[in-house]
Amino acid sequence: MIELLLLIETPEDKIKFEKLYKNIHRRLLYVALKFLHNQQDAEDIVHDVFAKIAKDYPKYRGKPEKEMLSLGFVMVRNASINLIRARERHKETPIEIKDDLLGTEADPLEDVLKEENVEVLNQALTDLNEEDKNILVLRYYHSMSYKEIGKLLGLKVKTIDMRLYRIKKRLREVISYE
Repeated sequence: MIELLLLIETPEDKIKFEKLYKNIHRRLLYVALKFLHNQQDAEDIVHDVFAKIAKDYPKYRGKPEKEMLSLGFVMVRNASINLIRARERHKETPIEIKDDLLGTEADPLEDVLKEENVEVLNQALTDLNEEDKNILVLRYYHSMSYKEIGKLLGLKVKTIDMRLYRIKKRLREVISYE
């Protein structure tokens, strides 16, 4: 933590950064662990994310903690995925791919997955906003409960439930038109 504070110029910014670190570090570490399943790798990823934030802290000054948590989550997710992909290329660790992303009920989504027409689903997913993608990944890839997702993202359980309903509805509509 001290080496991160050295990257920040003003004493006020150092205090704000330290508070941010204390408030979101554990949640970002939890997300990294869900992706990587390795404590040391997760800690390294989270440290790197905070180093990037500290390096460019003037750019983030004044942003609300919730926004910084979302940004940190995206940065941790992307760094974790990059690490997993690098290992896959080098065959260091196998990646477990979950086939059932959106449930088991029979609907157009399941037909698309069965036909291996994943491009349509991938395009539909890229059209989602970041927070919706995060909710979807946490729920269906990491099997987190609504309560865990809500706590991580600072949202109510009812909000998570409604967002997932709308996301799945939107994806079904997109896929059924293809």
